[in-house]
Amino acid sequence: GERKERRKRTILVDCACGVGYPKIQLIRQHLQLLRLDDGCNVVNIHPINGSEDGPLNDRCGAEFVQKNRLPPTIYGASTAKSTNKKLNVGIMKTPYHYMASLDGDADRIVFHYQKHSDGISNNDWLEFRLLDGDKISVLISSFIQEEIRHLQKIFSSNDDNGGKEGKTNASQVKCGIVQTAYANGSSTSYLKNIVKTQVI
Repeated sequence: GERKERRKRTILVDCACGVGYPKIQLIRQHLQLLRLDDGCNVVNIHPINGSEDGPLNDRCGAEFVQKNRLPPTIYGASTAKSTNKKLNVGIMKTPYHYMASLDGDADRIVFHYQKHSDGISNNDWLEFRLLDGDKISVLISSFIQEEIRHLQKIFSSNDDNGGKEGKTNASQVKCGIVQTAYANGSSTSYLKNIVKTQVI
């Protein structure tokens, strides 16, 4: 059959001028070894804001992005090295499909992106979208639940031709989310009622 054209997926990772940069570089190297059946990378990761590029967590990193609802400031050398192209130093005014920000000690992450507002193509009018912990947990849980339902259908179909062991094993696979008291109440309701995930 005709091969479907894949969208090239690239994620820019803001390392907050902290300790996460070398590890993201390592992850990038491992991912570059993986190829899809058409020879493309699974995903392209471009780390920016290395430990020697600028001041730690200053107008960059997960906390800045989440609290200010702004993209991070881009500092110098690591950006050009990882992307093989020049991105303007300073606040981003170029829409990127996917972006993540770590904090300085790399124990927190948020995902975000910018898009043009409806009917506006000027890069001075980019709309910022944040995917915080609640949204990330909803997305991951939705994906896992979909995979579980798919497996249950496969095992159920196999059981029609024989034993019940597969169906029993598939029915025992569960997905749950642990939330703190700080979690968004709307996300809790969505997980329980729409995604059908157990919330603890």
